[in-house]
Amino acid sequence: MGRWLYIAAAALLLAGCGARENGPSVSGNESTVQAGQGWKDESAGTGETAEESTGAEEAFRENAGETVSYEREGSFLMLDGRPFTVDEDQSFDTELNRFGAVRFITAVPGQPEEDVEFLLEKDGELSYRFPHFPQADAGPERGAFLQVNAVSFCDVNGDGKQDVIALTAYEKRGQTDLYLGTERGFVPDYTAAVLADDAGAGNTVEEFRKYDEKRRRENEERMEQVLGFDEAAVRDFAGQFIACAEAGETERAASMIQYPVTVRTASGEFTANKEEDLLPCFDQIFDEEFMARLKDDMSLIGWDETGAFLGDGSLWLAKRGSRMAVISAGTEVESVRPAGGISPSVRQGSGGHEESFGIAGKTVDGRKDL
Repeated sequence: MGRWLYIAAAALLLAGCGARENGPSVSGNESTVQAGQGWKDESAGTGETAEESTGAEEAFRENAGETVSYEREGSFLMLDGRPFTVDEDQSFDTELNRFGAVRFITAVPGQPEEDVEFLLEKDGELSYRFPHFPQADAGPERGAFLQVNAVSFCDVNGDGKQDVIALTAYEKRGQTDLYLGTERGFVPDYTAAVLADDAGAGNTVEEFRKYDEKRRRENEERMEQVLGFDEAAVRDFAGQFIACAEAGETERAASMIQYPVTVRTASGEFTANKEEDLLPCFDQIFDEEFMARLKDDMSLIGWDETGAFLGDGSLWLAKRGSRMAVISAGTEVESVRPAGGISPSVRQGSGGHEESFGIAGKTVDGRKDL
């Protein structure tokens, strides 16, 4: 109880403090955080279905740029009117991807029912609020937050971006949080984190890295055996597709899609038997926002015997003969899907991927580890 009373008292003090022009104070009362950081999954840890999980991801995207209140005075801060204190032992000056030089802040909650928050502060302003994991509201089975034992910055998945590992202690168990760096921010890797915790491999960063590297290596070996390509090939092909689309080379990008496809737009559906049929509405489906989403999703790659997918199924790839091709892409409103059949992402409902397709694997929060 002592810690909660201490933080609560500090919060009252902070409420009466003004911002100093020089010093550790951060104010302004409101900050617009980027790429969805203002949204927190309130249904986390409830055993949600793949459809519900995907709905949460969509809500996360839709709330991008949400304005949150934030002010800090030394080690004490208020986030959306809730008191926190900075854990200086687990807060660091570092460089993270597009954010550059930032202060990574571990914010300890001021109320026992609250959870830890991870934030990035740049030039005295809140620039990023990390999303919560779905298991973050595990409640009774996890117990109250105790402390963050370790934070590490490294490239876990080999995509050239810095990722963040946080090992957190709760009353009844520990929890590993892995955030993969993306083009615009970070995305939780639920599967890697939960599997590591289940295997008891989240006690130290070194233990987690050793377990996760072995798991990823074995997963890629199975992926190549089943699909004939690995994650590096997926990133390379998807990167080429994105580069062509963004450069206005729509004919080349359209040639990378497997036909025929069912094309869905806001005005209806039709079948494209060849790339020329798709070109008139290509830019409508693969617009700037969706291409930015694909860039983010390249950090999180999954697969089953149907093919490989980015993120929650925003784009699916498979081998057709000797060539790789896009077999499905888009959103629920605008998309291209295999004609005459059910696409991988639609089959599961809203982009979830739960079915085993005959391959031994484990489903975690609507995403498969194979």
